[in-house]
Amino acid sequence: MSIYFYTDTTSLLNDYYQKKKRNNPSFSIRSWAAQMGMKHHGPLQQVLAGNRSIPKKYIPNLIKSMRLSAKEGLYFETLVDLEKSHSPEQSLTYYDRLKEMRPSKDGVKILDIQYYKFFMNPLHSIIRTMTERKDFKNCTKFIKSKLAWKTTESEIKSIIENLIDLKLLEKTSEDKLIKVNKHVRSKPDIPSNIIQDYHKRMCDEAKDAIGAQSVDMREYSSLCFNLKADQFKKAREELREMVDSFIQKYEAEPFQSNETYQLNIQLFSLTKN
Repeated sequence: MSIYFYTDTTSLLNDYYQKKKRNNPSFSIRSWAAQMGMKHHGPLQQVLAGNRSIPKKYIPNLIKSMRLSAKEGLYFETLVDLEKSHSPEQSLTYYDRLKEMRPSKDGVKILDIQYYKFFMNPLHSIIRTMTERKDFKNCTKFIKSKLAWKTTESEIKSIIENLIDLKLLEKTSEDKLIKVNKHVRSKPDIPSNIIQDYHKRMCDEAKDAIGAQSVDMREYSSLCFNLKADQFKKAREELREMVDSFIQKYEAEPFQSNETYQLNIQLFSLTKN
């Protein structure tokens, strides 16, 4: 089990626990907590369930219990720091550290980490989508003039370079930008502060568009309803299917459109359990 295959501590700890359990059926969360000198197993159970982050004071004992090397321990601690980061800038710092620590010859390609830069700034998604408009020009001045977004030509240039590095755009010999693959998505249901920041940013844009765009250029709808708790997963799956169907029906073929839109979907609880 290579720690360098992991991009979140919850998956790592659960895989370690299951491996120990297979080798020793009597191994339990309670016994693991006791081995690490913890008075109660509840906090460890919450960490394994993904309901809380790892407190700093637990890190040394977790590293010791999993018998990680010094370098592996540093990778693990950096994963914890990444999950606790409070800003895109902090996240990018830890992201770069993780990249540097991964062995260069282990063949590991971690997409969750690789695409942090993409989700950290929504302009990556917007500019990448714009390349398939019929009026698109590979010119930072043109792109800036079309964006309803505060940015600079230097930022646009940097984002295009990132997209090419991530193999999400290709530059042809004629200096045209070609989109690779249709859409980029994070893995469903994986907690990530970067993904959360992305959604917050797009929600802010939706809020601003209410006053900035005329009603014939936008559509907003909101309602409150009651839902059985055991129906939530099914409802969420149907929402995802609905979005896929909507995009398949209305997304324009490459180089046939002259507008770029954002579709946000939110379904969240308004009450406490």
